[in-house]
Amino acid sequence: MKEGPERSDSPPPAFADVVQARLRALEDGALRAEQYHDIRARFEENEGRVKREYWGHNIPMGLVLTEKDRGPLKRLLRRPPIMRLHRATPMPEDLSEKMHEAAHDGDELGVRAAWSLGDLSRHTVLARIFEVQEFLLEIADAAQGREAKRPMSEREISAGIAHYYQQLYRVQTELNKAAHRRAQYFYMAGALLGLLGFGIIAALVGLTIWPFGYSFHDRAVATGLGCAIAGALGATTSVSWRAALGSLELDPAAGIGALPRLGALRPSLGAIFGLAIYFGLEGHIVDIGQEARGFYFFAFFSFVAGFSERALPEFVDRAERRLGSGASSDPLQLDATDPDGQADRPRTPWSPHEKAERPIRD
Repeated sequence: MKEGPERSDSPPPAFADVVQARLRALEDGALRAEQYHDIRARFEENEGRVKREYWGHNIPMGLVLTEKDRGPLKRLLRRPPIMRLHRATPMPEDLSEKMHEAAHDGDELGVRAAWSLGDLSRHTVLARIFEVQEFLLEIADAAQGREAKRPMSEREISAGIAHYYQQLYRVQTELNKAAHRRAQYFYMAGALLGLLGFGIIAALVGLTIWPFGYSFHDRAVATGLGCAIAGALGATTSVSWRAALGSLELDPAAGIGALPRLGALRPSLGAIFGLAIYFGLEGHIVDIGQEARGFYFFAFFSFVAGFSERALPEFVDRAERRLGSGASSDPLQLDATDPDGQADRPRTPWSPHEKAERPIRD
């Protein structure tokens, strides 16, 4: 009668408690078996039912893969259960330093898979990590067990650990690829939401400037707004295009919370780039050698500035050169003083062997 309140008030057991309870049950027989099953039931109630398990024969250690059902709403949306990997060794002295290091590397990879992958990829990668970890624990059980029938030699242990790391590296490669693709999808979703947010901001700006006598019927206002929209569309198109090709470089470690927020900034940055290139072209700061300067002319280059992060810095660099030297900033126009275009090329240090080829200047 006293066990009920204690069970409800006590914290849920960790997997190490399950391993220790199993060890006591094996040592004491049926006297501890009921306690072991009770602790395991509480563990599964908190972490989910055990789908795959491995228990050491010579060393008290365990490895399980749990699967916990989601809430009613996510089950209605057909979201798969949550899977986690658990490993525990109550007696660390039974494992060598190499075994501990290798096992911790697998644990770390399991944590990364649980937090950085989507549902289907997470299940696949965690199942593979379980198989690799199970292989390592079998080697440890055969090598370090006090009651092992045939202890493994150091050469066999080293070969087994090397094979373990080869398999773990393959799993890590699959994990990195899946995590990178998931990060791209979250970033692209943030960019699409950011485009919607930019449209709302543009409408609010239009309502704000209306009382001050500015209207979208004015050519300058309409062209500036059109260039900002073109830049935002260019940035969003760039993100979607690169995500579809898989060439969008992101850091999956940023987290699924930060990546959409960062992606939501891209349309606004593209709009700023579009306005910047519009001001540069309209103010003749940037000269690309074209006389036509209508709305479509400005909108096209604003879209290019938002689409490519390298386009605007190139225009700015050439504008700085023009303001400093008075030359044209047309990227296709060669400098009259440098018809071969050698000025922008990096120069190699002069050596004495170049005396015959380099003229002497006063």
